[in-house]
Amino acid sequence: IKDTALDILALTETWISPDAPNAIKLDIAPPGYSVVHFHRPNRRGGGLSVIYKLELKCKQLNIGEFTEFELLIVKIHDNKSSFILSLLYRPPGSTNKLFYDQLGDVIDFLHSSPTSFILCGDFNTPNDYQFLSFLFENNLQQHVTHATHSRGNILDLIITSSGHVNLVFNVCVCDVIYSDHKLVQS
Repeated sequence: IKDTALDILALTETWISPDAPNAIKLDIAPPGYSVVHFHRPNRRGGGLSVIYKLELKCKQLNIGEFTEFELLIVKIHDNKSSFILSLLYRPPGSTNKLFYDQLGDVIDFLHSSPTSFILCGDFNTPNDYQFLSFLFENNLQQHVTHATHSRGNILDLIITSSGHVNLVFNVCVCDVIYSDHKLVQS
């Protein structure tokens, strides 16, 4: 976070359990930052976190629970602007109709907000015809064009509405030592 001067870092698969002590839950954020978590309910693994600079205001939004993926939604704003950041983690496996139905519910919520949005995370789904058609039908733009996984797949995505593509620019996919996924920056 400090080395790359990030304002916001969205993390998937944190593996931080709901009953972890605050020393673990809060230690993930360096000085000058705070963190919001979504813990995987009733199972090991998973978990989502958004780490953000203290100069930013961050409010967690709840639109319900989903069976096909984990979701953390926050509204982030400073004195000038605001946007909604939605972070998604979908475990590996083939996609099904329920995944697209539930993702459609999330997209409907995001489109209904007067605030621009970014939907990002580890989708664990190929950019195949069905997924690309879903994006097109929902007026969405996917911004990551390089492999984000060590096996050459694009699994980690940054998505905006087609009308707010200016929220994401200079997307960079960088190797990291400690993961089979790469760091996706914008």
